[in-house]
Amino acid sequence: MGRDLLFKLGIIVAVVVASVVLAMPPREKVHLGLDLQGGLHLLLEVQVDKAIERTLERRAEALRKDLVAKGLSVLAVEPNGLQGLRMVFSKPPESSVVEEVVRTQDPSSEVRQQSPEVWLYNVPAAELQHFQTSAVDQALEKNPQPY
Repeated sequence: MGRDLLFKLGIIVAVVVASVVLAMPPREKVHLGLDLQGGLHLLLEVQVDKAIERTLERRAEALRKDLVAKGLSVLAVEPNGLQGLRMVFSKPPESSVVEEVVRTQDPSSEVRQQSPEVWLYNVPAAELQHFQTSAVDQALEKNPQPY
């Protein structure tokens, strides 16, 4: 029985020593990933073209209402790419009325007649740049960066 007890005691000591050795932290520092550190990485992307398009759509609706209020027969006021608006009338409007309404909304605008019933309103490049920076600023304002 003495040998049997000595054998069991040897196994217990070996298991305890192995456990202590395996429980010791490694000498090299373990680099934890961001998820294991308890943090996260959030990447926001501003779709500037969509923001400009939405701004032009809002401006088109306001311009359409103003043109109708002046008694013009408007078929459509719609974005013309990302540079301005296209105004379509059922009959040729008076140029002074169209220019007055557009300049009321944007004094620095460029209005030109493409055909008797179709007019183009080009937004100045500086204002388009302002739309872009405004979209980015709004995105940053709504989603502040943690420090």
